[in-house]
Amino acid sequence: MCLFNSGSASGQWGMDNRVRVAYNQPLWKKGSKGNPRNILTLHISGYGYSDETIIGFRSDATVGLDPLDDRKFFSFLDSVPQINTLTPNSDSIQLSSNFIPVSLLSNITILLELKTKIKGNYTISQTTFDFDSTAIVTLIDLKKNTNTNLRDSSYTFYSDSVIAIKDS
Repeated sequence: MCLFNSGSASGQWGMDNRVRVAYNQPLWKKGSKGNPRNILTLHISGYGYSDETIIGFRSDATVGLDPLDDRKFFSFLDSVPQINTLTPNSDSIQLSSNFIPVSLLSNITILLELKTKIKGNYTISQTTFDFDSTAIVTLIDLKKNTNTNLRDSSYTFYSDSVIAIKDS
């Protein structure tokens, strides 16, 4: 509950104990005991700019766009490299956060879309890798026919493209 007093031009607002709520849901802050598992955050960087996309697996997720997912909003700056996933269904919706059913965890290909508008070297790395010790996440560059295990290393590539790179 928010209390608002519009009696003056400056306005005031405040909260009292009535706004307190108690939930049994664990916090999902990084590092807390309730930190969700099966999360991968991919980071692209180049020329002093970076972007991230999140891929997660949950039992209540779907393969298409659902309330757990976030659509991608792109930067207007040409110098910012951008990364997003695409929904695995035929819609191919661009997402910044993509949650997929945990039942698909052991065998799924997730399409990445990269946008670079400046020719040069870019690096893709993982900044969050919260899977069990046997999990392997492989980045496959279909153009160069190379595989990179993102648990152990990052992937640097040269982009001469000024349009989206879409490997499927």
